[in-house]
Amino acid sequence: MPLGLGSAFENGTDRYGDLEQHLWIIVSEPDASGQVILVNLTTWAGKSDDDPACIINKGEHEFVHHKTYVSYIDTRFASIKQLESLARQKWLTMYPDASKVLLKKIWGGAEKSIHTKGKYLSLLRSQGCI
Repeated sequence: MPLGLGSAFENGTDRYGDLEQHLWIIVSEPDASGQVILVNLTTWAGKSDDDPACIINKGEHEFVHHKTYVSYIDTRFASIKQLESLARQKWLTMYPDASKVLLKKIWGGAEKSIHTKGKYLSLLRSQGCI
């Protein structure tokens, strides 16, 4: 199953280590080593550690039913080949891709968030996303 920019999924098992039960979205093309950037969407709880850089509301993605935010502190690289393998084996629950509008919003939030690490910003810049 081919995955790519905008692919959205939930990790239904422990098969991919620390991908918690959230919606994860691929927000980059693969780099030279086949790694993509993943971000997750997390329920807004109004706590001090909720990141206000990118709020996602109901209707912006099928998965979202209430106020949600992109948890940039949990951003990570993942192997596109490994993710595709997990998807083929049904270890990931696939959702509709993120729209271009939503991806642009997520990229804009990545630039604003104090939690986005430089290595992720560098790749997004090199790919013309931000």
